[in-house]
Amino acid sequence: MTVDSTRGAGSIVVEVLARAGVRRFYTVPGESFLEVLDAVEQHPALSLVSTRHESGASLMVAAPDWSSPGE
Repeated sequence: MTVDSTRGAGSIVVEVLARAGVRRFYTVPGESFLEVLDAVEQHPALSLVSTRHESGASLMVAAPDWSSPGE
């Protein structure tokens, strides 16, 4: 991957994660990583799920595994 000096760190992080196969981001929005959240929102292949609490986000991540027995 070539680094474009006009891109911010958030968009580079998101691109690396997208290339690694990440398709959905679960988050509790926070001021410290708003650049990453903005980059996820702008990426056409990614979706962002915002929650109000960390435990809600962790349950959402685990839910597909619980609903697909035998996989």
